[in-house]
Amino acid sequence: MKEVPPDSIGMVDESYVLYHARSCMAASAKALSELLNLSRQRNQTLIFVSQESRKIDRNISSAADVIIFKEPGILQSRFDRPELRDISKEAKLAFETVRGHKRNRSFVHCPSTNYIGLMENQVPTFWNQKLSRAFTHNTDQPSKKIPTKMTPEEKILKAKELHANGWSVTRIVEYFGVSRGTIHNWLHNYPYRK
Repeated sequence: MKEVPPDSIGMVDESYVLYHARSCMAASAKALSELLNLSRQRNQTLIFVSQESRKIDRNISSAADVIIFKEPGILQSRFDRPELRDISKEAKLAFETVRGHKRNRSFVHCPSTNYIGLMENQVPTFWNQKLSRAFTHNTDQPSKKIPTKMTPEEKILKAKELHANGWSVTRIVEYFGVSRGTIHNWLHNYPYRK
């Protein structure tokens, strides 16, 4: 995000991955706070996208100028952050008035322009249901449970693949549940020892 030039727009999709609410005491939360403050000085528009607002750091919601909801889930307003709960309830009520497809509607909360309500938005011409689910089997985010039938050679290949995809040694250690030394051995072609 520091590379986003002044007078530009930056988008953080699935923002809870980098700026999760439970990591509010981490160094990344301090960096996020600095980033949000500097973005205003640099005339940047930052867009944070998340399936659930309660999962993102509260610094993001407290600094927001505009909040946009797609159709909220049936219990979202009950479990949303307290500061967003009323807006979520408004969005839910507004979407209940829409008949037919709701995909091309968004609930916009922008008090600075005195606009609070539904807005029609165009669905991109390339959008389809298959595209919406394109990353459900993303190889960069394998399941937490590794296959129990992996041979030592398969584990080594998988560790190298994850490392090539940008995974840190620490993350690979957590994934396999082995020592840091073992991962270093796998990545640097040291002989495997049972």
